[in-house]
Amino acid sequence: MKKITHKKLGIDYQVKDIGQKTLEEWVEDFNSRPSEGRVQYDGAAVRAALAVGWIPGDPSDVDNMSPAATRYISQELDKIYLDLVEIPPN
Repeated sequence: MKKITHKKLGIDYQVKDIGQKTLEEWVEDFNSRPSEGRVQYDGAAVRAALAVGWIPGDPSDVDNMSPAATRYISQELDKIYLDLVEIPPN
């Protein structure tokens, strides 16, 4: 199980191991949210991850996060997403 942590930002999440179904749910939830600019993209990514249980909490938790914390979590989720869909060499 992966973690998203940042001491100064007060971030400490256990990231749930997910499969295809949860990843599809995350994409669906993400796409239902405004994500035009970087700030909205970050908020949508983190809210969607919270909504589908990829990280623990409630999507409304993002409302009280600092923009830096939201950005950091979003960037870490992007890295984890890329790891999930990467096809290993044959």
